[in-house]
Amino acid sequence: MKKRLWSLLCVLAVICGILSGCGARNDSDTGLVESSWEMNLLREEYDEKYTHYEQSLTVSKDTSEITVTGQTTSGKIDVRITSGDGEEYNYCIDGVMDEKIPLGWFHSMEWTAAVDLYEDTEGSFIIATR
Repeated sequence: MKKRLWSLLCVLAVICGILSGCGARNDSDTGLVESSWEMNLLREEYDEKYTHYEQSLTVSKDTSEITVTGQTTSGKIDVRITSGDGEEYNYCIDGVMDEKIPLGWFHSMEWTAAVDLYEDTEGSFIIATR
């Protein structure tokens, strides 16, 4: 009986250790996406009325970076990221791109992304806050 109880306690201790290890993770270090804006673009769907898009980005005090990733197989995608403080970041996606805008401790909470598309553009982009 004593041996069986000891074995049961050892098994429970091992299971508890495994489960606590699975849950011990700091989400701020994992780079989880807070919000994102994504578009896939095809040349045959081009419409002159829809060549410019703007969207507000969701940024909190815990946001550490804004990422701009994308790729094109033809044409280009122009991206402009602007903060409420007037900081401006301009990118041209022509091929493959992966850029990060690091945000400091006291960053602006208002950010806007503007995207310009062209007739020969085929590709995609993702603008995300982490």
